Amino acid sequence: MKANFITDGCGVMVATGSQTTLLIEGKSIDSAEKLKPEDINKALMGMPEHEKHCAELAIRTLRHIIQKYKK
Repeated sequence: MKANFITDGCGVMVATGSQTTLLIEGKSIDSAEKLKPEDINKALMGMPEHEKHCAELAIRTLRHIIQKYKK
């Protein structure tokens, strides 16, 4: 799988999107679909509590795109 992203969000959202692409590139769609916000947080070595919603947004967006792809 190849991945990229576009965001106009804050720095944490940029880091989250970037880390998400790193975690899914070269993996199968099934593997990418199993990615969790906690995986992104761990890969970023922890995000401030008030910024963890960025990982949730990245995962929601990823799953939305995967569902569109599967149709």
